[in-house]
Amino acid sequence: MRLFITLTFLFLGLIPVAAQQSFWVDVNPQSFAEAEARQGHFQVRNYRGLALDLEGLKSRLQAAPLEFTAEAAAPITLEMPMPDGTARTFEVLESPVMAPGLAARYPSIRTYKGWNPDDPRETIRFGYSPKGFYGTLLTAQGAVYIDTRTEGEAPLYMSYFVKDNPNPELWSSFECGTEHEEAEPGDIYEGDVVETRNPTGQITLRTFKLALACTGEYSQYHGGTKELVMAELVRVVNRLTQIFERDLAIRAELIENNDDIIFLNGATDNLTNGETGLLLAENGPVINPIVGINSYDYGHVLNIHNTGSYGVALLSSVCKLNEKAAGVSGFSAPEGDPFVISIV
Repeated sequence: MRLFITLTFLFLGLIPVAAQQSFWVDVNPQSFAEAEARQGHFQVRNYRGLALDLEGLKSRLQAAPLEFTAEAAAPITLEMPMPDGTARTFEVLESPVMAPGLAARYPSIRTYKGWNPDDPRETIRFGYSPKGFYGTLLTAQGAVYIDTRTEGEAPLYMSYFVKDNPNPELWSSFECGTEHEEAEPGDIYEGDVVETRNPTGQITLRTFKLALACTGEYSQYHGGTKELVMAELVRVVNRLTQIFERDLAIRAELIENNDDIIFLNGATDNLTNGETGLLLAENGPVINPIVGINSYDYGHVLNIHNTGSYGVALLSSVCKLNEKAAGVSGFSAPEGDPFVISIV
């Protein structure tokens, strides 16, 4: 009887441990000193240092159901580290941002989404690739980023509030180069029917096909191979999708042959890196013969500026067949929140 009681309590004691399994361990930030030079202009100074059992996390994520399937009614649960030393629990589903054929060619790149079951307004989108793990948490305390701080087979990570790490260089040099033609004024037809929606009800999520190109210089910055650059493009789209879905109920999906417009050599890509105005005109003529003008809804090109940050697009370009690829984003350090959210 004593043995039975002991084993019973031992088993019961193990249940909370399994239910609250965490793959994260705190690390002394002094271990991150060697990463300062790698970040260049993108410096995060207020953060929580972490190490991650990425293989363990990948194993757990194999059980995450695919969104919009019957199995999605039973998401998995994961804890994610907050900068203040606490953790947030999220219910998680697999949520691709690559077209199926593209995703099949890059099985090492996966993306997920989740929500806080106690407050569904708090959401997360995250993913992993050969470059490691990354995540964005939109919480009541503010936006939180989880990014790699060091490189290598076992990178160290940082969890930080965006609000605690301002980037004055970004805004001191930012230029919005939006170009447009003056539209003729006209009467607005308001229609005969006013649509009313239940704020707690379902709305339609619309997916748009994105052709996301990049200059050879951008590719070299992010590793110089198709796989590593694709990992970065997916990270950009995944993080933007979190904002687009919340605010506009739309999603971007990288087209089937998007890897064909990842250019690795700046000398042969026919794109003028660092020249926003030229890129605006060049992107469509460069990518259309490669991917087909009817294969995407809108296009964009990422590049590197030696100084400053620049974003430019033609107004209403997505509505015009020959201008729908007229969008450009560039920064001296094209990574992390300053680039993805503030510029792209």
